[in-house]
Order: sequence, then C-alpha cells, then structure tokens
Amino acid sequence: MPYEPHKPGIWPKLSVTLTGEIRPDRCQSCGWDCDLARWQECDEFDHKTPTVVVLCLKCGQELIESHPRLYHRLSHYEPLPGSMALCGACRYRAGVSCTHPDLRANGGAGLRLTIAKPNVAFVCGRGSGGKQVGGQRTIWPAPASDCAGREVMP
Repeated sequence: MPYEPHKPGIWPKLSVTLTGEIRPDRCQSCGWDCDLARWQECDEFDHKTPTVVVLCLKCGQELIESHPRLYHRLSHYEPLPGSMALCGACRYRAGVSCTHPDLRANGGAGLRLTIAKPNVAFVCGRGSGGKQVGGQRTIWPAPASDCAGREVMP
C-alpha cells in the first residue's frame, strides 16, 4: 500500500511499535545506554507532538531513515520535560513525558527550567549524497540544571 501522509493510522508510530523500556537513558529498541538521541514524533500532518522516542545512534539510523512518519531529532541538550537527564528520578516523569500539572502541555501556566541561554548558528554544507544542506540551528550549550517542579522519588 503506498504511503498517504494525510490518512491517520496508515503507518504505526515508533512510540507504539517499539517494545523496549521507555526511559530517557535507554534505547527503546535495543536497550543500549550509550550514544542516545531523542526524536520528537510528528503526526500524520508532520506537526511536532509531545511524544519522544529515545534511540541509540545505530537503531536511529535503521529505524528513522526507513520509517515514513516524520521525526525531528532534538539537539543534545534541547529542553523537553520528561526526556531530559534531569528528569530521570523525578516523580512526575512517565516514560519520557512530564506529567507535572504546571507544564503548559498539561494545561498549566508553565514550568520554569534553569538552563543556559542557547546559541544560534547558521550552518551550510553538504549532506549524504552531496545534497546541499543548511539553515539556522539552535545550539544548547549545557543541560538543564534545575526544574521548578522536580520532585525526586525516595
């Protein structure tokens, strides 16, 4: 069946089909705990959703390239509550999501994160196959160091 991007349910999302443990520090495909990348899942209209999939670089190359649904790779320290290293032991973390009531995505007024100001860079170069790539990139120099809603489980 050919891929039809605007028909919901045609292709299953990786967040549904992957069977590994859902944690910010493990690959959801193979369970590996090194060389991890976070991928923000998009809907059938290619709009970003709050759903994150964590994959090691090897599984990411195998699964993301061949998967028809769009995934946006989060930069290394890009803040997204629930999927950051800081969230690991927080009682509001559910898999790689944040359930804190103050989080805007949950209908709250906003959750304050302490994080270094990002840098903006303009990148120009050649990608795979010699295709010209470039554009504006936001570079987060360090991970979030605090979250106003963080409560560490005993």
